[in-house]
Amino acid sequence: MFESKLIKTLRKLNSTELKQLDLFLRSPYFFDGKPPPAAVIQLFEYLRPLHPGFDAALLDKERLQRSVFANEKLIKGKLEKTMSALQKVIEQFIVQQHPARNQDSEQLKVLLQFYREKHMMGAFQKTLKKFQRQQSKATQKGSDFYWDDFQLELEASHAAALHNISKSDLN
Repeated sequence: MFESKLIKTLRKLNSTELKQLDLFLRSPYFFDGKPPPAAVIQLFEYLRPLHPGFDAALLDKERLQRSVFANEKLIKGKLEKTMSALQKVIEQFIVQQHPARNQDSEQLKVLLQFYREKHMMGAFQKTLKKFQRQQSKATQKGSDFYWDDFQLELEASHAAALHNISKSDLN
């Protein structure tokens, strides 16, 4: 337990991130409008005060099971399943907290795809032009730039094929 992926991940979070994780964990938004599973909350509540050291003696499997599942019959694998569920929530939290390096590009890509799929060609073309302007202003042209450029051309090609538009009409 002491060297589990869950504990290793929790060790890397600072105290501010841990507080934000607590709020994230309790939000029904990330659990399809339902409260998170009680065992996941209980496991987090047990582990949180142990941060950042996570004393190995306090991470004994039997002690954890008694703390998280106090009044329940012990079922083999239940603790591991709960740990896995908490790890998944933490990974969702990390993704939410660390957006892509170029958030504007990511948002524009999502908008382009949405407008194309919903056949909103006016909005698609405006967003495409905005993305093209952003790309033309780029000062560093590393792999992210070329990947964005490729995705931009791909979206334009999809839209042209879907709506029988010549490429020059999109530029």
